[in-house]
Amino acid sequence: MERNPRPRDLKEEVLNLKEQPGSNILVLGSGELVRTLMKHDLVDEFRIMIFPFIRMSGKRLFTDNIKTMSLKHVYTKALHSGAVELTYRPSKEDNVFHQGSD
Repeated sequence: MERNPRPRDLKEEVLNLKEQPGSNILVLGSGELVRTLMKHDLVDEFRIMIFPFIRMSGKRLFTDNIKTMSLKHVYTKALHSGAVELTYRPSKEDNVFHQGSD
């Protein structure tokens, strides 16, 4: 795979990777990549960490210009630090997709 594949090539590359034997594909800290994967319906599971502090600024993972997606709660794990890990999967059977405005 080349270093910076074009978006349409990214979908093909991810589909190829998903068919190969091995572990899950994990994305950490790249909101732009996650949004691109969501746009192409390539995300099988979301693991979202909530930390026990409030930050008044920062980058948003889910921006206004992504489609609305119904999620099914799969698992919750409370960590000793006070953080919580939430696991969700896209709910394929009842998803209603809406493209957000730019």
